[in-house]
Amino acid sequence: MTTPALAATSAEDLTEEPFQDLADGAEITHFEARTIGVKSGVTVAVVAAALVGIAQNRIGFTRVFERVLRGGVVRIAVRMISHREIAVGLFDLVAGGGATNFENHVVIAFAHGFRSVDATPKGANGVEKPSGMWEGKEVPAFELEIEEDDVGERLDIVLARGAPGLSRGRVKALFEAGEVRVNGRRAKKSVLVSIGDRVTIESLPGPTDFHATADPALDINIVLEREGYVVVDKPAGVPSHPLREGELGTLAGALVARYPEMRGVGYHNREPGILHRLDNDTSGLMLAARDQGTFEALRHQLQVGEIEKRYIARCTGIVTVPQFIDAPIANDPRDRRKVRVCYDPREIKRLRAQQAHTEVLRSEPADDGSRVEVRANNARRHQVRVHLASIGHPLLGDTLYGGPSLPGHHHHHLQASSLTFTDPQTGTRSTARID
Repeated sequence: MTTPALAATSAEDLTEEPFQDLADGAEITHFEARTIGVKSGVTVAVVAAALVGIAQNRIGFTRVFERVLRGGVVRIAVRMISHREIAVGLFDLVAGGGATNFENHVVIAFAHGFRSVDATPKGANGVEKPSGMWEGKEVPAFELEIEEDDVGERLDIVLARGAPGLSRGRVKALFEAGEVRVNGRRAKKSVLVSIGDRVTIESLPGPTDFHATADPALDINIVLEREGYVVVDKPAGVPSHPLREGELGTLAGALVARYPEMRGVGYHNREPGILHRLDNDTSGLMLAARDQGTFEALRHQLQVGEIEKRYIARCTGIVTVPQFIDAPIANDPRDRRKVRVCYDPREIKRLRAQQAHTEVLRSEPADDGSRVEVRANNARRHQVRVHLASIGHPLLGDTLYGGPSLPGHHHHHLQASSLTFTDPQTGTRSTARID
């Protein structure tokens, strides 16, 4: 979701206008906003609105959130309340004790953040609060009271319907993370709800896809630049793409800052133009397209194995050549940071292991072991690392797969050293290489 320009710098600057059109027939009869403090440089406020003409369980977090964004207000760490007693209490707070009778109203309230330039120093609890302001537990990200229409239904179905913007898959993830509670207790997705149950989600997941934030401050080395694509040398320690909206220090952010036309190209918005990834601590060449047509042409080459990818690795022991490592790999169920080589057919089936091929082309003695060149055209996550470890030669510095740590070095010794592919514009083979 693209964040618009900041249109308000404090709660007092807010009006009810951005909250209009929440739903057909809804009308805001009361609206209040009040700053409650500053936390980590972010001005935190409570925003409350009382509405008529809409059922409580039809007020969706996402719909309100998106409406405010369209109104030009930057929101940070939004928390929504629709439970009547708590919301009315907060409304009474921000209205300075002047809340009226809200019969036949639905009252909603938000913890609302604004980017702040002049942050008040943090207090002992991390928030500097003006005296007399509300002090209590942080409100949940989403709250819903079960009404008659939902009685007897599964909790996950009710949540997927009552919290627009949350798919069944994302609701499932919330249950797995223990974020869903009924009447204050952690609940299973299969629970059948009863009238009056108070369902809360402690924290809502961020968007699964978003545009990478342009990061012109991150310097990158362009090895090859053409009208439709670039080959870039990713430094070790730099992530290929962001995991969170607004994250800086990623290759994707540096690329979209230098080549804004890449925005929206590729598999996902957070990976603008990027054809393949490298592990954070692996350095070397990555291929990125500057337009969707070139991306599709290069993606086809990647899928059919026509892009040759070579790597230089330093590993333990003396590696003999040539060697061809043909061993399926799967995510390690005991350690989510790792993958594992699978040999047993039952394990291959159970873990859904994928075929993986690594060819050791050259080897020469080097400090603490060998310097090898390998080819892995369709390299999967951690493939070169786990394959070399599987034959008794883990990478230097790769302690995750049994390699020795090296004083003064914070990354494993693996570099994507060469890419060979067909230029979609000229039809000729092109090679980018680094030493």
